[in-house]
Amino acid sequence: MKKLLALVIAAAPIVGVIAGEKSAIPAFKELDADQDGKISVTEATANQKFASLFKKLDVDQDGGINAAEYADLIKSQTM
Repeated sequence: MKKLLALVIAAAPIVGVIAGEKSAIPAFKELDADQDGKISVTEATANQKFASLFKKLDVDQDGGINAAEYADLIKSQTM
């Protein structure tokens, strides 16, 4: 499962290209500025579209978007 999440996170920048448009959602590692494994509210503000989805994406409501929550977003963008 961890390998799958790593693959999804690594592939995130090209998701928009596969879909025929540039993605407005940057890669997880770009948003996770402090590299702590979660995207905080402060880090999310670096991307307006992502910030607007923050509360919806924070499924466990812990104040951060983890890799699994981010992967769900990427998966929804490719369908």
